Amino acid sequence: MGCLLQLWHLNLSINSFGGNIPTNITHCKYLRHFLVTDNKLTGSIPVQLSSSSKLVYLGFWKNILTGTVPAWIGNFTSLNALSFFQNNFQGSISEGLGHLKRLGSFILKDNNPSGIVFPSIYNISSIYYFTFTKDQLHGNLPADVGFTLPNLRVFAGAVNELTDPIPISLSNCSALQVLYFSQNGLIGSVTETLGSLPNVYRINFEYNLLGYGKASDLNFFMSLPNCSVPELLYRVYMCITDNNNIQAIHSIRAVSSQRNRFEGSIPQSLGDYKKLMTLNLSGNNLNVTIPREVMGLSSLSVSLSLSNDLLTGALPSEVAKLKNLGELDLSENKLTGELPSTLGQCISLERLHLEGNQFEGPIPQTLESLRGLEGMDLSRNNLSGLIPKFLGEISTLKFLNLSHNNLRVNC
Repeated sequence: MGCLLQLWHLNLSINSFGGNIPTNITHCKYLRHFLVTDNKLTGSIPVQLSSSSKLVYLGFWKNILTGTVPAWIGNFTSLNALSFFQNNFQGSISEGLGHLKRLGSFILKDNNPSGIVFPSIYNISSIYYFTFTKDQLHGNLPADVGFTLPNLRVFAGAVNELTDPIPISLSNCSALQVLYFSQNGLIGSVTETLGSLPNVYRINFEYNLLGYGKASDLNFFMSLPNCSVPELLYRVYMCITDNNNIQAIHSIRAVSSQRNRFEGSIPQSLGDYKKLMTLNLSGNNLNVTIPREVMGLSSLSVSLSLSNDLLTGALPSEVAKLKNLGELDLSENKLTGELPSTLGQCISLERLHLEGNQFEGPIPQTLESLRGLEGMDLSRNNLSGLIPKFLGEISTLKFLNLSHNNLRVNC
């Protein structure tokens, strides 16, 4: 390859090349694009490559490369895209990368670096795609990141050790589509200004330390219907699970803030999310009844999970509107009353989890309509009456748990 002196574009991605990156590739002085992603290359990035100053696209992702991310890459002033993800790079991220003033895409995720993301990188205003997930980095997101990186479309730093609040300035990034910072140590509240982002379709803050344990913790939901996004991209996945984290809107397509400190009521305004496909508010202290507005969201087609909360009262009959829902999980709450017969109108259900509640009465005969059911758990309730014969006629059923009730069989 080093003999191709006029070469300017080299793409060897998605092959099975192994060994080291050849050093004589630097003889190609006109090289602009060098992509060797998704191979089995080993060793470090050769220092000889530092002479390829005309590079515009440089991609090493999904290899077995080691060593550090070279500081001399910061001298590639024409570089527009830089990708290292899924390798074994270690060490700190060089502050010299902040010199890449034309950089648009920077993908570092899934390596083994250490330290912090240097502030100089946050000053590259041209960046629109910036992700450093699964990199063990610590520190905080600068308060002014929305002003220094105004062109952000994708901003992701999940599975790190980031702390401090979510910057309010992110509401200045009008082009933002994906905001993904799950599994960190972020604190404080979720800013209500997220609703000013017109193009966002995925927001994930699950497994952090957000919220103050107050009823007002979920007020940010009020602003989110203002996000106007294309219908095909509008899938909101709101997860708030396990007492200490919020997986809030995992996708407008998704906003997610699972495992935080939210408590109080489920906002009735969620009923305004007419294109919502997935809603997960599990594992908090939501000690109220289930709003009929939420149970009546007919757009829900993937999953509705309100498990591991402190919900009380009956299961609203509006559950009949969930005709397209694939999974319903209301387990581990304090729900009471009989299972509504309208539950049988959820004809697309594949998984039904109602275990660990205080439901009573018989298993509704109308559930025989759930012919696609693969798993059902009604254990640890106060159900009584006969085990329906139709359960033996649902050929798709793979998991069935009716234990710890007062059910009986007809002998």
